[in-house]
Amino acid sequence: FAAANTVSNMFIVEVRPKEEWDARIGALQALGGLGQVSGLLLAGFIGGRYALEFGVAAGLVAAAVPIAWMTLRDIQVPVARTTATAHPALGGESWASAPQRLFHVLSWRGFVTLLHEMEMPFARLLGVWFIAFVAISAVLTMFPLSLIRAFGVSVRLPASTYAFAAAVSLFLYPLAASAAKKHGARRVLRAGFGARTVAIAILTAAFVSQAHNVPLVLTGFVITVMAWPLLGVSGTALAAELAPGEKGEALGLFNASSSLAGAIGAFLGGWATEAFSYGTVCLISTIVVTLSTLLSGSANSKRGTPTGALVNKEPPAAS
Repeated sequence: FAAANTVSNMFIVEVRPKEEWDARIGALQALGGLGQVSGLLLAGFIGGRYALEFGVAAGLVAAAVPIAWMTLRDIQVPVARTTATAHPALGGESWASAPQRLFHVLSWRGFVTLLHEMEMPFARLLGVWFIAFVAISAVLTMFPLSLIRAFGVSVRLPASTYAFAAAVSLFLYPLAASAAKKHGARRVLRAGFGARTVAIAILTAAFVSQAHNVPLVLTGFVITVMAWPLLGVSGTALAAELAPGEKGEALGLFNASSSLAGAIGAFLGGWATEAFSYGTVCLISTIVVTLSTLLSGSANSKRGTPTGALVNKEPPAAS
């Protein structure tokens, strides 16, 4: 998933002009959310027939491959005449299909170069994002099981609530893209972290107090899910803008940090829930995400634009 997400975003930030990033990243995230909602509804319809579920999932993924091949292979990047004439022809390399003239290959050397050349705004974004998502992953991973254990609700309630929240969040992607274009991606990122701080604080209050207030718990969970469009759009756009070198490597590193944070958060969340309680996990996560909210607005863009803004030259851009 991380690889597919990186490549799909590269088709935006490497091909399209900067002023289109926010809208296109928002549309991409919205389509991903629509697929997620459809998958949840399909899983509920299939109803526990696991062999059929895996077969349908494999078939849908296989169907996506030819669609991508047919729609993406003819993408061309327009080059201004002045830019083209500034570089003379390179002789006979093109007919020999020299790979370095045809495409950009992701490599470990590129990642190492990116790390060596990494500038503080991008490094700070990665650090804040990683730490926040370790905490958020710990909360989200253990939420369904903790809700069922603590409140004795049906196993279908967490899934149906998630499907509802994800469906509503589809309408927030255009708003997130518009807000990032108007106010800057960093402000939207900070708002997303702020929303998740409030949501996890609500979960903390519900689980620590043991008041068995199911509507309060579901409210916190719904807000957590609905905050993703703010984070997904702004985080991806900001990573592309602050990239010190190749945007492909930068987005790959950004998505890799998300995946690693998710894995670490799931492990720590399970261990902490077993050793202490889910309420304790939520309490610690509230503190961590609060700090991330404060730190996410403290770095300046390296290009001298307003704090973290992906600014259009006309006017105005990561679940």
